[in-house]
Amino acid sequence: MTPSTVEAAVRPRCRAGAAALVALALSLAPAAPATSDSDTKKEVPQDAAATPTPAPADAKPVAATLPVFVPPQSGRPVVRLRSASARGTEVPRPVVSVLAPERVGLTTDPQPVLYWHLDRVPRGEAVVLFALTLDTRDDPVAEFSLPMPEHAGVQRLSLGEHGVRLEPGIDYEWSVALVADPERWSQNIFSIGGIHYAAAPSALDKRLRGAGEARANVYASMGYWYDAYASAPAGAARDALLQQVGLQSLTP
Repeated sequence: MTPSTVEAAVRPRCRAGAAALVALALSLAPAAPATSDSDTKKEVPQDAAATPTPAPADAKPVAATLPVFVPPQSGRPVVRLRSASARGTEVPRPVVSVLAPERVGLTTDPQPVLYWHLDRVPRGEAVVLFALTLDTRDDPVAEFSLPMPEHAGVQRLSLGEHGVRLEPGIDYEWSVALVADPERWSQNIFSIGGIHYAAAPSALDKRLRGAGEARANVYASMGYWYDAYASAPAGAARDALLQQVGLQSLTP
């Protein structure tokens, strides 16, 4: 699919979410700086409401060193999305990327820590907006502004710190946007990912008890992307996870 086709397909998907973010942006001034932490309204099949099935406990042995992500067997369509980069501009625009698998990612935490990447801090005024929506609805479940990062790179966002809690068995979409012009959404920058909270099955709990420092490897091998990334040490382990879900451009 070409970039233009992707952009045309995603516009209906983002319209309602964009409207909500724009409304919030109009009432907010740019937030205070904070420190950083070291690509459609899609059609959901009728049978897509069930909880994604995690990878079998014996699907693949845990890697000895780096985590190996085994996607859950859900049959869901691609969710991850990023706004197109502007061409022909004198000053390159920042690129926002949510750190998430292409399809809905699993977490065992109802209030997980999410991560997103900013390749450069924007010049001029802009508001960073976060939104969480149900997969089947456009009205946000939660939305709020975030501090503008002082530095480019990976940024950390704790849902718990913002009083946001995921309900089990529900597909959510979360987005991060840089809103510089609330009147012209096409000029703004965003990225969308999918997340699904499912309590840890007994097989996962059992493997975690003996995992020690390899907890990220266990989470990854059983399909729990968000837990794997959050528990992986910075560096090679996290880079490996990003590369395995097509985000190699964000790694060294």
